[in-house]
This record gives sequence, structure tokens and C-alpha cells, in this order.
Amino acid sequence: ALSVEQTINLIESIPNEKLSSDEKEQLEGKLSKLGTEKEKSKVWDKTQSVLKWIADKGVEVGIAVLPYIVEMLKNAK
Repeated sequence: ALSVEQTINLIESIPNEKLSSDEKEQLEGKLSKLGTEKEKSKVWDKTQSVLKWIADKGVEVGIAVLPYIVEMLKNAK
């Protein structure tokens, strides 16, 4: 299973030209909130918001974050 810490390390490795420090912090906060949800409908609601945000940031951000999001969706009850 992919942990939020591993995902944050991937986010931190994204060059600042692609994702600023502030944006990295925002994304890490969004993922942390997502990681605390267990109810499937709430996980999905938060996931949609995160996906929209990621879509504006580009492929490199998606590659770093999408495996974690998929993991959260699979584990939601």
C-alpha cells in the first residue's frame, strides 16, 4: 500500500517550476484530509475536489498523486 508519506515525498520531488512550495503544501493538506476519511461517499467527494485541483496542475502532479488516491478509494467502506 502506498502511504501518504511516500506520496508527499513524490510531491516534494516535483520541481518548483511545475508546482510551487505553496501549491505543494495545499496538495499535501488535501491528501491528509482525504486520508482521514473512511466513508466511501465522503472519500469520493473529497477525491473529486482533489482531482479537479490536480487537473489544473499537470501530468507530473497527477503521476505523483493518483496512485495514492486510487488506494484511498479502494480502502473506503
